[in-house]
Amino acid sequence: ASLAQGSINLARQCSFVMVALSLKRFSIVVCGVAISFGLQGCGGPTTTTTSTTATTITTTTTPPNPKSGQFIASLMNKEYNAFDPDDESSDVGVFLRVAHEMKIYCDVPCFQGTPDCRISGSVINSKQMLTRKEPNKIAFTFGKATAWYVNSTLIRKRLGKCSFAWDGGTQGKVNNGCGCAQAPSGKPSDCQNPSCPYNNAAPPDYRQTSTDKSSNVQRCICTKNEKKRPINWQQSPDCFWRGVAFYPPSGDAPDETHAMLKWRTQHQSEPNWDDPKHDPLSFWNEMIIDGHRLLEELRKDAAATIPAIV
Repeated sequence: ASLAQGSINLARQCSFVMVALSLKRFSIVVCGVAISFGLQGCGGPTTTTTSTTATTITTTTTPPNPKSGQFIASLMNKEYNAFDPDDESSDVGVFLRVAHEMKIYCDVPCFQGTPDCRISGSVINSKQMLTRKEPNKIAFTFGKATAWYVNSTLIRKRLGKCSFAWDGGTQGKVNNGCGCAQAPSGKPSDCQNPSCPYNNAAPPDYRQTSTDKSSNVQRCICTKNEKKRPINWQQSPDCFWRGVAFYPPSGDAPDETHAMLKWRTQHQSEPNWDDPKHDPLSFWNEMIIDGHRLLEELRKDAAATIPAIV
């Protein structure tokens, strides 16, 4: 897979055992406990070629053997039930990227002005993203049947870029989805706009690249702009909480994911009977993970990075 251009197709890297989510009693179970994660091409030596315009580097590594399906299911159950709003050291939950294809689009040509390398998903746990009428049932309302489970330790220490209490509308934001909304996106002609999210440029002249210090990023950080913190799903795109990979050129950032989830759980008690699809208890949150770092981890050990498809 080329880091410099194109997309990486995970389905061509390895074949994954399927894991199913039970919709009762917060349980995540594997389909057949005897099935193990025998990822073809991932359990033995792996040769990776990274191409750039200047050099081609080939490395050979031997990742550890993948964990069993039962081990992964038990781990996901533990993470799902571990979130404690009053304990900052607790696990935040299970990150799932709901998608109908196993591809990562990074460093590719502009698509309708949307930000490049934006890997979006949600954090599910036993305190939120639940149905109102059946409080022990996970609310999967995104409309797609499959999701990647990404290693939670990597999310916390390497991959998490930012998160929103509900949907963040990140297809219209700079800094790979972890900034402020800027210019329209969604049409092919939007790529011609110098201020479109794909170009990731900073105002006022849109000639400089947006960074963690740019005004079109700073003013949308929830911990720096308390008045923007949302109390319902409509306000959710107004600000985000940072993750460790918020802006890698400046080093690791503080992980504020726990603070986001605590804020959400404090503002989801009132039902939205008129619009149940956007009920604050069940409507999804949004987390962006860093696409470049995800590609790096996949090349090191794909089975450990994405241990299951659910």
